[in-house]
Amino acid sequence: MQQAHYIQNIACRVRKINNMVYLFGEGECFELNELGNLIWVSLEKEKTLNEIVDIIEKEFDADRGTIENDASAFIQQMLEANMIISNAS
Repeated sequence: MQQAHYIQNIACRVRKINNMVYLFGEGECFELNELGNLIWVSLEKEKTLNEIVDIIEKEFDADRGTIENDASAFIQQMLEANMIISNAS
């Protein structure tokens, strides 16, 4: 079974305003925390969830299961808002 790959929706933009990071899309705006911003930046190129978790693991002191759950929840929220795109059917 092939893993889903994710990438930024090129219609979305990130802006830093007063030391806060915001993601703007099609009628949506999200404030990104450090983890969300790291995931967003990593998705400039297509990645699987495992590749994203590997990147986060290098930056944060947390167990892999927690990282995977948090990353998966963020990705799901961004998919629902059309901020990122997946090749999964």
